[in-house]
Amino acid sequence: MTKNLKKADEVYLELREHVLKLIEQKEVPFEMVAASLMDIAQRLYKTNLSETDYKNIMKEAYDTNVKKKWPRVIIKLQQNY
Repeated sequence: MTKNLKKADEVYLELREHVLKLIEQKEVPFEMVAASLMDIAQRLYKTNLSETDYKNIMKEAYDTNVKKKWPRVIIKLQQNY
């Protein structure tokens, strides 16, 4: 594994751990967390990419078929609200 991939995995795992804590311990709706993460990502891209690259990455994100990878229990926590 290259150094950059290892660092990317570390960042992902740290963010995922924080997200799960927010949802489980703080009882924050998953939609609120997801929207906040999307906003942060879009602002990072918009600030650091050209307009063309920004539009391309937003299209790529929209077109990407994301597979569910987290346990359904996270969603079930939110059904109590």
